[in-house]
Amino acid sequence: MTTKLYSLLLGGLLLCCLFLQTAAAQISTGGKPYSFVQRLQSSEPAPVTLPSINLAKLQAEDLLDEQAGQPPRFGEPIAVSLNMNNSGVWENLPDGGRLWRLSIMAAGAKSINLLYDDFYLPSGGELYIYSADRKHVIGGFTSANNKADRIFATGLVYSDHIVLEYYEPEETPEKSLKGGRIMLPSASIMWYTGIGTLSSI
Repeated sequence: MTTKLYSLLLGGLLLCCLFLQTAAAQISTGGKPYSFVQRLQSSEPAPVTLPSINLAKLQAEDLLDEQAGQPPRFGEPIAVSLNMNNSGVWENLPDGGRLWRLSIMAAGAKSINLLYDDFYLPSGGELYIYSADRKHVIGGFTSANNKADRIFATGLVYSDHIVLEYYEPEETPEKSLKGGRIMLPSASIMWYTGIGTLSSI
């Protein structure tokens, strides 16, 4: 078996595992983010801007791979170190709770999908992810999404600018949310779902 073929097979296996993980992660309560229904004193935080991707270059490479009979690229990963302690903005709320928001800009991306390497939500906490224009919302994610290995993935948000929003009621006994990489889709949504990941240390 050639090294290239081995790499393709290994890559396919990893993608299948990530697909299954993402599907399992999508248990959500629905509803709306706190900021959609309550007036906030602060404005949306300034975005963390990720390194830009050369979409035309990636698509040209994908075309060559397709002509060579190779599997399509799934996305373009970007490693980050973002969490509730070093990124985003916390806001104290009139009801005694707190709100954390993190804005991420990935210019040129068709969509962004996140993978967390240390994910835990306490009882009562809710996490939503939405496009900055608020046209696409996923969540809410709650303690029901916690897993023993603390690995978690959320699905695609079709935008190059997203916001993570976590609401924590006053009585929340403990707090934790971390994240690993961000992967940006390199081709049309029509052809690629594009997996992205948010990871942190």
